[in-house]
Amino acid sequence: MVQSIFMDIPYIVAIGSSAGGMVPMQDFFESTPHDAVAYVILRHFLMEQKSQLQHILQKHSRLEIVEITENILIEKDKVYIPASHMYVTLSEQGFHLTPRNAAKPYPNKTVDVFLQSLAWIKGAHTIAVILSGDGTDGMEGIAAIHSAGGLVIAQDPISCEFKSMPECAIRTGMVDKVLLPKDMPKAIAEHVDKDLLVTV
Repeated sequence: MVQSIFMDIPYIVAIGSSAGGMVPMQDFFESTPHDAVAYVILRHFLMEQKSQLQHILQKHSRLEIVEITENILIEKDKVYIPASHMYVTLSEQGFHLTPRNAAKPYPNKTVDVFLQSLAWIKGAHTIAVILSGDGTDGMEGIAAIHSAGGLVIAQDPISCEFKSMPECAIRTGMVDKVLLPKDMPKAIAEHVDKDLLVTV
């Protein structure tokens, strides 16, 4: 079942960020070419906040940016963003949305929640990217991606406005590459291309 849904998407790249993540995300997508993978952005927002991320990023990306709806078809060469009041996970049917608890808005585990489901569904065909942000969200998620054989990339803390998220990720020992955002798309393309050549 899973293979039929995801057969045209060899890899899913999940990008987690929080405070200070907008500029590195713009740098990332300005360097991202049309390719055979799908991207999911996981960013901390207040539950009542109407995100402008889709509108802002579209100015910096050659890829179409789409807001996630329940069981929306996942296509390669697209960037997916959940609404600020939702947790998103991946299942055999596609994306699944769960409302965040308004009574307990913190801690926000948007990154961990998705990465754990992504590792379960896509296994080694996963890439996790942790950009600038405050807090520890992402640590549990990258552990799941690492255990599944996926690739984990963190933003070089020296380039971060808020270093906590990438530094916590790096301290786990499960980060494969520490890079500037503009250099990440090339590293992702090389990893995907190398893997696809091996499996052909």
